[in-house]
Amino acid sequence: MSVEWFIVVIIPLLLVGTMAAVFWLLKSPSDGTRRRRAQMAGLADRLGWRYFGQVPGGAAETLPSCSLLQEHDGTVELCNLMADRTHSPRRLMFHCESRPPRYTPDAGLPTCLHTVIAMRNGAPAVPAFRVYQQDALGGPVGVSGLFRLDAPEDARFRRRFLFAGAPPEQVDALMTERLRRALANWRRRGPKPVVEVGQRWLVVHVETDPSGRNAREAATALITYAEGVARALQAQAKIIP
Repeated sequence: MSVEWFIVVIIPLLLVGTMAAVFWLLKSPSDGTRRRRAQMAGLADRLGWRYFGQVPGGAAETLPSCSLLQEHDGTVELCNLMADRTHSPRRLMFHCESRPPRYTPDAGLPTCLHTVIAMRNGAPAVPAFRVYQQDALGGPVGVSGLFRLDAPEDARFRRRFLFAGAPPEQVDALMTERLRRALANWRRRGPKPVVEVGQRWLVVHVETDPSGRNAREAATALITYAEGVARALQAQAKIIP
């Protein structure tokens, strides 16, 4: 390789790559925030829901409880709240952005964004439990008491899903074929949703790209998925003795 070729070709490429990397690192995080806000407000309008935007600190305590809000030791910010227009909303959706301790906007520390939907549980008789999906990296990290269901008639379901919360025999009694199909009916690539069944609310959340480029698509997919799980739970609750 001649010195002239190195100077004419390689050095300019290195400079361009360095400038692109610096631009990416210095890019304002508010770009993703504005993009997410616009997409979620547009989705709320299309669904006929009310868009509230930022969640006041006191109001956060009235939202349905889930592990995202209980198990994080850093800062959690809730935003892009929207809800259906019933007097007492039966469906809520919001973004949950978790930040590590000692976070500052210019520190270069990563943030993690989740899209969360909560639906009033139409099957309050079912036990409280959580459902996780195993991915290429394994199961969830830091979750105790995980177990699999026997499900001899559905070996793939047994390998793919992990549960926590209620005793295994109670969860197993709920797992009809319809509910297994609903839990497995997540079609998007990337992170898998977590399902949390409570006495009052069904909460489903999934990690989402913080850039906001696909915020509307992720939220729409999550609504469809959660509604399928909710219908399957309600159908099963009707035959629980």
